[in-house]
Amino acid sequence: MKIISLAVHFLLFYLQLCSPAHTSNNGSSNDEKALLAFKGSITSDPYNLLSSWNANTNVCSWTGISCNKLMRVSQIDLYSMGLVGYVSLFLGNLSFLEVLDMSNNSFHGVVPELCQKLGNLQKLSLMGNQLSGPISTSLANCSKLEFLDLGYNNLTGTVPLQLGKLSSLRRLYLDHNNLTSSRTLPFLAALINCSSLKLLYLSYNHLAGVLSPSIGKLSTNLSILALGYNHIRGSIPQEIGNLTKLTYVNFSSNALIGPIPSTLERLKMLERLYLDHNNLQGPIPSEIGALKRLGLLSLSFNLLTGQIPQTIGNLPQLRYLQLDNNRFYGRIPVDLGRCWRLELLDLSHNNLTGNIPGEVAGLKNLQFYFNLSWNSLQGSLPPGIGSMMMVQGIDVSKNQLSGVIPGSIVNCNNLQYLNLSHNSFEGHITDSVSMLKNLDALDVSYNKLNGTIPDSLQDLTALSFLNVSCNLLKGKIPKAGLFTKLTASSFRGNPGLCGQWIPSLPACPSASAGSTGGPWNFHKLFKYISSVISFLVIYYFYVSLLYKYFFGKGNVEQPSIEFPHP
Repeated sequence: MKIISLAVHFLLFYLQLCSPAHTSNNGSSNDEKALLAFKGSITSDPYNLLSSWNANTNVCSWTGISCNKLMRVSQIDLYSMGLVGYVSLFLGNLSFLEVLDMSNNSFHGVVPELCQKLGNLQKLSLMGNQLSGPISTSLANCSKLEFLDLGYNNLTGTVPLQLGKLSSLRRLYLDHNNLTSSRTLPFLAALINCSSLKLLYLSYNHLAGVLSPSIGKLSTNLSILALGYNHIRGSIPQEIGNLTKLTYVNFSSNALIGPIPSTLERLKMLERLYLDHNNLQGPIPSEIGALKRLGLLSLSFNLLTGQIPQTIGNLPQLRYLQLDNNRFYGRIPVDLGRCWRLELLDLSHNNLTGNIPGEVAGLKNLQFYFNLSWNSLQGSLPPGIGSMMMVQGIDVSKNQLSGVIPGSIVNCNNLQYLNLSHNSFEGHITDSVSMLKNLDALDVSYNKLNGTIPDSLQDLTALSFLNVSCNLLKGKIPKAGLFTKLTASSFRGNPGLCGQWIPSLPACPSASAGSTGGPWNFHKLFKYISSVISFLVIYYFYVSLLYKYFFGKGNVEQPSIEFPHP
């Protein structure tokens, strides 16, 4: 019986060892050891957030740790905790781990080969650290990985072709590193296998090479394609039109050449298109007007030519239009006035001619910048510009504009920057300019403005820059406010201005020199002298008549005048 009893006890003990609870407890112990080993690699915990990481508390209650139903560590979330150290290889022992987020800290060193045992990992984010070295090819072993973010580090080397094995990958962030590539950008071809890929961020690296037509074979689910700020050459393949779910395309600041592909019209869901700072040539395809969802179009700093297509007026969602620093010519399309949601319009540094359409100058929702400078525009500044009540900057300098500065401009309540220089504007600088309480910079130099500088300008407390040089202004320069900090360069080319408190400018006449205790005013002085002369002439004429009446004729008996005796 004793033998049977011992056998039963041994069997029960064996079953207990093999029970899920015991396995879980044993696994939790392994997880605890792995995390404590990782904690040992932390050299700085400024907020003492890992103080709960000790053997006296359950691992599932530690800061940043979550467990699954088996009490195994499934998530590590140490986002933005100010931690300093390196990514420990012991984290690779957490076989049930699904999420590892240690972004926005100060981890350094290389990215270890974590994926040998992390077959369940779905999200890995090490973004915003100081990691260096190459991207480990072992990441391909994390076969369930859907989210990979290694952006904002100092990673070097090439993008591993093995990433193409991650068939479940949806989001890939490798931007803001020092990654390089060969001439053909082979990693793009490898990523064709990632059929679930939606977001691809590779901007701000040192990627070089030519875009291949195979780019059109990337996932048809791709919505974001960011390759800006690299050294990519060649033309934009027409095949990009196959990626019909794209909402965001960024090829800014590369070395792209050739035309803008007309196949972009297929991207009906496109909302933002950045092609600026390249060497693109030719016209803007009129098909651009088919992108009804487009809210941002940035084509600045290229070699684009031709006229601005009227079809841009068919973009009802357009809010940002940047076509500056190209070679566009012709008139500004009136149709741009139909883009009523525009918040920023920059057509500067082109060869545009003709008048500024009133429909364009009256865009009421402009908030940031209205820039038509460095063109050959003529005519007057439309009074409708006062409709831009929210605009912060207006620049129409370096044109051939004329007429008076419209008084309605004082309705631009948020205006901070106003540049009307290098035109042929006439008339006065009116007192109403003082209503622009947010104005920080005012440049009206190189025009034909006359009259005086309003004293009310010295009440603009936000004003930090003023240039009225090379006009026909005259009179006394105000003394207070910003004027106490200005130099003669702000007033040069106006011979009629005076103000000895500004070095190198002539002094204003004193009161004894003919001013009436106030400003030096030739008009008032002339009126005063004219009045005196008129009085003297009339007085002389009256005295002459009296003299002729009493003494002018000899036969007239002179009256005797008797004085009374005292």
